[in-house]
Amino acid sequence: MLLSAEHYGRLLATQRAAAQEPAPCQSPEARAFYEKHKEWVDEQHAHFRKYGIWSDEFRAW
Repeated sequence: MLLSAEHYGRLLATQRAAAQEPAPCQSPEARAFYEKHKEWVDEQHAHFRKYGIWSDEFRAW
């Protein structure tokens, strides 16, 4: 089965949103940062899910 990178990204995003879990951390430092600032990080993620990236429609990429 072949998936484009876009479809794979959507699949992962859907699974993470359904599980309400943060993206897996790659290092102990990242995990420690998340644990220390969990409320702020979760708030930022919720804001991004609701509003997206500010002025995203004007970006060339």
